[in-house]
Amino acid sequence: GILQSNGFKAAAVIDADNSTIFNKAVTYNNGVYSVSGEHYYFPNESTVSFYGVYPADEVIAIADDGKASVAYVHNSDDDLIGAKKSGVASQSDAVALEFTHLLSQISINVKTDDANVICKLYSITISDADGGTYSFSDDSWTLSETKADYAFFVKTDGQAVTTTAAAVGSAMSF
Repeated sequence: GILQSNGFKAAAVIDADNSTIFNKAVTYNNGVYSVSGEHYYFPNESTVSFYGVYPADEVIAIADDGKASVAYVHNSDDDLIGAKKSGVASQSDAVALEFTHLLSQISINVKTDDANVICKLYSITISDADGGTYSFSDDSWTLSETKADYAFFVKTDGQAVTTTAAAVGSAMSF
């Protein structure tokens, strides 16, 4: 899958004092996901919260109160997926993260109900926030005030619209 071929970013935070254990890229090799460098161990007196985000170049910000978030700049072609597992007690095996989509996919289908109508579609543009911050703690977005236009379907010669519905494209959005 995409996480195996491209990796992802992961962070671990000690719940008792909100200190970060690691915040690094995770790679996949020979059936194992791993964080390069040191070995990490569970603290004796606290649980740990784990966070993951793809694409791996996104930054997981850890606030002083231990809350994790991701600031994301919109790109209608990219997907953003994330994972959270809170309050994990000491264990010897790997911590499993279940990734979910953090954006919505918009699909556009076009058709006409009248076979006598001749029309062509040349472009579709979506106006949306150009970015935002996702909060892992309450699974919510705070969107930027700035809007941007994202043209995700452009054909200089147009696409004929007929009585049969045709998918013309899709885009990721908040």
